[in-house]
Amino acid sequence: MIQRRSVVVHAACLVALLTTAPGCAAERFFEGIDDLPLMLGLAEKPSELSTFDSAAGRIVARTAQGAVTQDAVLRFYADTLPQLGWRPVSAGVFTRGLEKLQIDFPTRPVGGRMLEMRILITPS
Repeated sequence: MIQRRSVVVHAACLVALLTTAPGCAAERFFEGIDDLPLMLGLAEKPSELSTFDSAAGRIVARTAQGAVTQDAVLRFYADTLPQLGWRPVSAGVFTRGLEKLQIDFPTRPVGGRMLEMRILITPS
């Protein structure tokens, strides 16, 4: 009985640790992309949402900003996207099936400004 209780306690501790560690569980996703997590610390810019469907595939552009670093964004998505089937090609570039996902940073934060990042999904 004591051994069983110990296993249950250890399992509960592991679950608590994994669900509270930074970057382990994304609670939010980009609007219209239900399988692309939005990194904690970033907020979407609703005025900059674009989605197009074409015969070749979808084209999706989303922009988010936050008080995060470019390195943290690239690390988060390098760790997260392969779990969702995206294969890394180079820093900030991934492919999945017939799609290409690219992460870029259109502006650099200067003097306390927030980092802006853009996700672009296109047919590959």
